[in-house]
Amino acid sequence: MSFFAPKPKVLQTLEEYSIPISENPIISAFYAQVTEHERIAHAIALVKLGTSYDVTRTHGFIKWKKNNNNG
Repeated sequence: MSFFAPKPKVLQTLEEYSIPISENPIISAFYAQVTEHERIAHAIALVKLGTSYDVTRTHGFIKWKKNNNNG
């Protein structure tokens, strides 16, 4: 039994910075328009935060949704 936290996953290549495909068309539309840097930031958030990460609560998503009148 180890008392040390497991070593965090380190993403090595750009291909590892992928965003999961969503069945929600609004989330899919948002991810379709993000820049490469935003995609990487969201991928890092998914790795670091895991299931507590919710794209619909990010500043970028809220701003995009408001500007595009998607709800």
